[in-house]
Amino acid sequence: MSPIALLAVILLGSLLTLALLGFAFAGGTNADKIAGQRLEKMRERFSNSQDALAKAQMRRILALRESKLDSIVKGFIPRPAELRARLSRTGKDWTLGQYGMACGGLFLFMTVVFAVGLGMPFLLALLLGILIGLAVPHMVVGMIIGRRIKKFIELFPDAIDLLVRGLRSGLPISESLSI
Repeated sequence: MSPIALLAVILLGSLLTLALLGFAFAGGTNADKIAGQRLEKMRERFSNSQDALAKAQMRRILALRESKLDSIVKGFIPRPAELRARLSRTGKDWTLGQYGMACGGLFLFMTVVFAVGLGMPFLLALLLGILIGLAVPHMVVGMIIGRRIKKFIELFPDAIDLLVRGLRSGLPISESLSI
C-alpha cells in the first residue's frame, strides 16, 4: 500500500471517529431536554403522590453522593444513568468519575505508547487510543458483571434449598432469610 493511500485511510478513519464521537456527545445537552428535565423536577417537587416524592428524595440523595468529578464525567456521557446502573451491577463501588478517569487515563497512556513508543503517526495513535480507552473499560465491566452473574447462578439453588429446608423445619421466614 502506498504512503498516500495509507494516509488517506488514516485520515478517513480519524474523521469517521470524530464524527461518531460528535454524534454521541451532541445528543446530551439540548435546550428541549434540559427544559423537560426541569419541568419534571418541578412536577415531582410539587406533586402529592408518594411515587413522585420518592423519586425527588432519591434524586437528592444521589446528588449528595455525587462528586465534582462525577458531575464532569456525566456531562460527557450520553446516557449516564445506564452506565451508573451497569457499574452497580458489578458489585463494586465504582462511580462515573472513576470510570471516566480509567477511560481517560488508558486513552492517554495508549496514545503516548503508540505515538512515542511505537513511532506511529499521531492521528493513528489517537484513533487507537480512543478505541482502546473506550473499549477496554467497557469489556472489563462486562466481564466482571458476567462473573458475578455466574457466581450468583451457581449459589442460587443452594440458597433456595436452604430457605426451603428452614421453612419446612418450622423456622420463621425472617430467620430462614437471614441464614
